[in-house]
Formats: sequence, C-alpha cells, structure tokens
Amino acid sequence: MKLHLYFRLTLCVFGFFITYTTGYYLHMPATENGTIYLVGYSSSLHKSKYECIKSTYQGKQDGWVNRTLHYKEIIEDEEVFMYFYFQLQIEPSGIIVKLQGTGNLTQFTGEEMRYLIRYSDKKSFVLSSLIENT
Repeated sequence: MKLHLYFRLTLCVFGFFITYTTGYYLHMPATENGTIYLVGYSSSLHKSKYECIKSTYQGKQDGWVNRTLHYKEIIEDEEVFMYFYFQLQIEPSGIIVKLQGTGNLTQFTGEEMRYLIRYSDKKSFVLSSLIENT
C-alpha cells in the first residue's frame, strides 16, 4: 500500500513539474546562450549539399528563443556560407522542439516544424522526425 502511495505521489510531483514549467524556458542547449551544432537529424532533412550546420543564440522573446542557423551549401561545386534567422521552443515534455521562421526555414526543413530531441548535451543536438502512431 505504501509503495502504491509513493508511486502516486511521484506522478503528482512529476505532473506538477511539467505543468509548472509550461511557459518557462527549459534549460537545454538550444534555449541557452552560445553555439550549438546539429550533429544528427531527421532523414527528411538529409541533403548532401549542406555541411557544418550550427546555430548561434540571439535572445528570447514571447516564449520563443531566437537563433541564427549557419551552414555551408555546395552550389555548382562552390562552397557558399549561408545563414537565416528562426525561432524555437521546447515543448513542456522537454523532448519535442517546435520551430518557426521565414521561407528559408521551410525550404531547409521541408515544412516539418516539430522534431523529437533524441539527445542533447552542452554543445550539440540530435533530432529526428516525430514518430507517428500507426
């Protein structure tokens, strides 16, 4: 009986934490100051003409984190360094990242704006497409 009570209490505390953090910034590399590197990503994002994908922090506004995506694109055998601005938000679960931005972002992501965070550390991110219910 005590074990059952402790289990329920743990679930309540976890639920409170999730609810309490809604609207606040979860502390992850993407929401913090500094540069992060995209070291793994969804197969739908795999485009061999892009290299050296990294993101720099620009600030926070209205629940979104402003960042700049820097990358190298191969155009007609020439290396061209490109960048664009975008916003991201970590959902309260802490495992899904939402993106919003300009046409450049939708060209880069192929219209997909939510990704599953597979792994992150202080300097890098591994993302994948969301796993749909089948």
